[in-house]
Amino acid sequence: MMRLMVEAMGEAWRRPGAWAAGLGLLAGWCGLAWWWLGMGVGSAGEVALVALGAVVLLGVPGWLVWRMRGRLRTGGVWLALPVAVLAAVGGPWLLVNWVPEVSGFMGQAVSAGIRFGLAGVCFVGAWLWWGRVGVKLMEEESNGIDAGVE
Repeated sequence: MMRLMVEAMGEAWRRPGAWAAGLGLLAGWCGLAWWWLGMGVGSAGEVALVALGAVVLLGVPGWLVWRMRGRLRTGGVWLALPVAVLAAVGGPWLLVNWVPEVSGFMGQAVSAGIRFGLAGVCFVGAWLWWGRVGVKLMEEESNGIDAGVE
C-alpha cells in the first residue's frame, strides 16, 4: 500500500495542469471570500454576483467528485482520505498560524507570501494525491491484483 501511495504522489506531482487548475480555484475561493467580507452592505447586484461566483466555484469541485464516483467505490480510497484531509487542512493551518520572528514589514510580507503559497500547495497537492490513489487502486483492481497485497 505504501508503494502505491508513493507512486500516486509522484504521478500527482507531474500534472502541471491539475496544479494550475487547483491553485486557480483556491485563489478564486479566496478572492470571493475577500470580496464578500470586504463588501459591507452591498447592493442586490453585488450580492447576486458573489452568489453566482460561489455557485460556479463550488460547482467545479462538485462536478469533479461526480466524475470521480467510480474511484470512490474502491475501499482503499477511503483509507487514504484521513491522510489527505490531514495534509489538506492540518498542514496549511499550521503554516498560516505560524508567524516567525522577522523584522520589518517587507520581511513579514515575504514570510506570509511564502507560508500562504506553501499552504496552497499542501491543500491542492493533498487532493491531487487522493485522486491519484483512486486511479492507482482502480488500475490494480482491473489488472486482477489485490490492492491490499504488497
